[in-house]
Amino acid sequence: LNPYFVFNLQSPNNNKALANVKVRQALEYAVDRSAIVKIFGGPTLNQPLHQIIPPGQVGYQQFDLYPTTNDQGDATKCKQGLKDAGVSNLSFKLPYPNVGPYEGAFTELQKDLKACGVELIGIPASQGDLFGNYLGKPDATTSGAWDMAESAWFLDWYGNNGRAAIAPLVDGRAYGPGSPNFADYNSPAINALIDKALAANTPAEAQDFWHQVDMQAMQDAVLIPVQTQFVPIFHSARVHNALFGTFAQYDPTQVWLSTT
Repeated sequence: LNPYFVFNLQSPNNNKALANVKVRQALEYAVDRSAIVKIFGGPTLNQPLHQIIPPGQVGYQQFDLYPTTNDQGDATKCKQGLKDAGVSNLSFKLPYPNVGPYEGAFTELQKDLKACGVELIGIPASQGDLFGNYLGKPDATTSGAWDMAESAWFLDWYGNNGRAAIAPLVDGRAYGPGSPNFADYNSPAINALIDKALAANTPAEAQDFWHQVDMQAMQDAVLIPVQTQFVPIFHSARVHNALFGTFAQYDPTQVWLSTT
């Protein structure tokens, strides 16, 4: 599970401020990831993430284009970036899942953005409403029903999984109702790199192209990655050959038990 905040690049609000990459880049500095890590259970279960591709996936190379001390955010850099972008008095609407730690993450982001001089108005929503009435509805996106949103993406499997895990988030050619590319982000450069990654003959070749996709998407500040989460799995000492799988956790056809 990889929670993140996404920008609505099509929002007409604030004189289309979020269409300006400099505004989005400034906002990347605002988030106190260390605080959100604690909200989701602490550093034993979570680690800050500064890119779209998490560890365990082809294309992952650690980088941070918007570094802050101890991942605590930097309101000074954020405010200066917004000033350089020529914007002020920003007010964003953010729908978020009204369950568990997502509410706490919204409250933290609201505090972080306030320190940058940005108002954040929360819209608590059920999972169905979040995607059915906001993120997955193009009319809601283009009308400005939301400006930022809180969501998460899941890895269906580890390894060379960019086709399922990365392309849907940033390939603008498939945007429409129900698309996971909530931002309606469409970059010819990104699309071309995705095509090259999908046509690669080896995982090593794909690795380079997916990393380039990751870098370009973060340079364009499409979304704010927050953290990548670990999954604690327990089993008895009698259980052997417990092979982890993302869907079934352990493959029950492979395990065996010792008598003691």
